[in-house]
Amino acid sequence: MKLLIVVFFGAMFLCAIILSTPKTINFESLADAIFEAEGGWESQYLYGIRSVSYDSPKEARRICLNTLKNQQKRHQAHDCDKSYIVCLRDRYCPIKGSGLTKTEKRVNIHWLRNVKFFYNRKETNEKK
Repeated sequence: MKLLIVVFFGAMFLCAIILSTPKTINFESLADAIFEAEGGWESQYLYGIRSVSYDSPKEARRICLNTLKNQQKRHQAHDCDKSYIVCLRDRYCPIKGSGLTKTEKRVNIHWLRNVKFFYNRKETNEKK
């Protein structure tokens, strides 16, 4: 009986991982979602890009897209229990770290949920 329970929960866990990790990532939609989650045109830093300077919105988007693609390569090359989007959050908008202010930690904690919301909304609208 215990073995059956372990197998059952193991299968549920595996299904949850598979269903939470998209087979393909639409980087354009993900960049749009990040743009919205970061505050859109109202934000001080377009796409949340603060580590490098940019001269135009187009360049900020290019930097964001490069980050998304490079993170996918890094994510595929290492072994962790996190989904791509969680690894991206840890790099793009961390919630832990000695260099973060209390305000950054408080604000950053919402990034993942917001990006997922805008990404799913965009993907749903494109399929209609």
